[in-house]
Amino acid sequence: MIIFADLADRLSYRDRFTEGRNEMQWIEHLYQQCAQAHAQLDIAFPEFEVFWQRGFVEIPQGGKPYVFMDDFRADPQAHPIHTASGKIELFCQTIADYQLADFAGHPEWRAPQEWLGAALSAQFPLHMISVQPADRLHSQLDATATVQAGKTAGHETLYMHVDDAAARGISDGDEIEVSNARGRMLAGVRVTDGLTPGVVIIATGAWFDPGFGKAWQPWDRAGNPNVLTLDIGTSSLTQGPNAMSCLVEIKKHVSCTIG
Repeated sequence: MIIFADLADRLSYRDRFTEGRNEMQWIEHLYQQCAQAHAQLDIAFPEFEVFWQRGFVEIPQGGKPYVFMDDFRADPQAHPIHTASGKIELFCQTIADYQLADFAGHPEWRAPQEWLGAALSAQFPLHMISVQPADRLHSQLDATATVQAGKTAGHETLYMHVDDAAARGISDGDEIEVSNARGRMLAGVRVTDGLTPGVVIIATGAWFDPGFGKAWQPWDRAGNPNVLTLDIGTSSLTQGPNAMSCLVEIKKHVSCTIG
């Protein structure tokens, strides 16, 4: 908050940004808002000072478990859902009327641009899946000692099937190069038999660390999979993120190739 408050000060609206509160006052203000909201549900929060010393608030479990669309399930006529028919729809006329080339009005299988069934897998035969990290929130806290201690060979850890590793002369703990037509990165490998052969897994969020390898080829030295994934939407309708899956090839890294 301090950084952004100082930036706002340079633009002459510090007070509008901070609303007259410092960091601790904002924490307490947000806590009080949360406490008021829960009070409407007959859930009493402790005083802020008690919460701050304890470090948590325990929310009691309600007597009735939450059931998705329970009113609709109990009486569909009295509690229709927000569709044209008021029912669960497997076909949507509104979407069908858009006449999109890549999105029909009903569920259907469409092959991804990159997967092991694509012709491109002859050149890049490993399907890389990037997942959310267990030791940080996206990229936040990546530079901390705790997160860095979990790296492999100084890079983000990539998990690879034992057969795929053996075929490439790669051993557990090795420094590796991961590449495709869009980019290259370094990673540290952990070999396992807990994956499907042909599939590798790496967490997102390593802080981008650009550099140059042999012949001045640009790459990322941290192990950020975003240098390899596609930069396109999931479809012409949704435009959701499509950055968690792509085809790659992997080889053992030779130190003299990096500049």
